[in-house]
Amino acid sequence: MSNAATLPDAPDVSTAWLQASRYLKGQPGRACWNLVYSVSNPAAKTAGDEALYAAFDAFAANTGIGTTTTVANTIFPLEVYRKFGRGGLYERYDAEILPMVRTQWGTYFDRMIRRRDFKGKPLLMKTGEPVNPLDIVVEKLARRAATARGAKNHYEIPITDEAFEISTYLPERDCKLSRGGPCLSHLSFKVDHAGALRLTAIYRSHYYVERALGNLLGLARLQAFVAVEAGLDIGPLTCIALRAHLEPNLQGEDGGAVSAFLKAQGV
Repeated sequence: MSNAATLPDAPDVSTAWLQASRYLKGQPGRACWNLVYSVSNPAAKTAGDEALYAAFDAFAANTGIGTTTTVANTIFPLEVYRKFGRGGLYERYDAEILPMVRTQWGTYFDRMIRRRDFKGKPLLMKTGEPVNPLDIVVEKLARRAATARGAKNHYEIPITDEAFEISTYLPERDCKLSRGGPCLSHLSFKVDHAGALRLTAIYRSHYYVERALGNLLGLARLQAFVAVEAGLDIGPLTCIALRAHLEPNLQGEDGGAVSAFLKAQGV
């Protein structure tokens, strides 16, 4: 197992997943430490993306795992946002979606929009509103974008703020877990010298058969949401997996379905 791997930039999500999966398949144990790559245009919707999503969803239906949309929704529930906008997104998620996904794995978006005490109750700001780290990031980025526009040095000096960070690790939920906690550990939003919003996602472990394609789609949707609401262009999406795996089989499956699916995708 190599110590680290930096792959070439990929133009879109499907290319990124295929490239990473092919790399992992060639590694001892089909795994590596510190897998790093970027998606240059995460907002793209290519024919290759759609074909891969359809193939994966058919595979998921036959093996009982989550579809690309199911996995992506744990990171960003796109249809709720489309229907209710940013104003209704958080409340609708709390009321309608969170009660159905109360597992360690399914609560990524909740971890982004709420901070809770050790009894599970939302922490409140001085105004009485729940602490919402994601919306705080959006507001900070929007203010930064508004004040920077028109400045002559805008394209020469990178716009960064260490406050544009969201950790999905919550001590009140996760401190006693030796395993089984959230694989997505950290999200970092930065605005580059061209005024584009970059997102870097850090995974402590990343499973490329069962989760990674839906994860990348969800991250791309989250990045687009923040960029649109902050009034910024969409920049690259970078994924860092401290350990990445291409599973040879799924739970309760002998590996035949996994092998057939990967082979059909050229992996």
